[in-house]
Amino acid sequence: VVVLVDNLDAATARAIQYARTLQPDDLRAVHFDLDAWKTSILVEAWGDLGFTRFPLDLVECPDRRIPRAALEPASQATADHDTELTILIPRHEYTKTWHRLLHDRSSNAIVAAISDTPHCNVTIVPYHLGRGKSVADPTASTHPVSPTLLKPAKTGPAATYVSSTSLPSDRTP
Repeated sequence: VVVLVDNLDAATARAIQYARTLQPDDLRAVHFDLDAWKTSILVEAWGDLGFTRFPLDLVECPDRRIPRAALEPASQATADHDTELTILIPRHEYTKTWHRLLHDRSSNAIVAAISDTPHCNVTIVPYHLGRGKSVADPTASTHPVSPTLLKPAKTGPAATYVSSTSLPSDRTP
């Protein structure tokens, strides 16, 4: 199993967690080196996390053609026609249409390039952002609170919301 890693974020963490549940014979992470500075930050952060049983392989990609760079190691790994390869691609999923239009969809190009390789499976591991509706914390206030008065207490998909102001008891929002 190979997890394609661009940076260490929640989507990558979810893909790594999923990769471990597959119980593979060999588990690797691959990063395509497009920017040496960004790659050095990733390598340092990877080392700080202590992934000793989960090596990070770097694939140089100076021409920025990621689908081709992903196809070469996949073809080499399955060349013996006895090895089954699963490639996991972490991807952020957005709820709003304009977010989906603005953000890069390079994972689709990687899937298109690798999908015809024999003995190779590609799985996109989605991480959903912006679930939409917020849920008010019932312990924050005894008064109903307007959504405009809510602010996130923490970020992420499981964010809870609390009242940012407390109204006097004789007023309603």
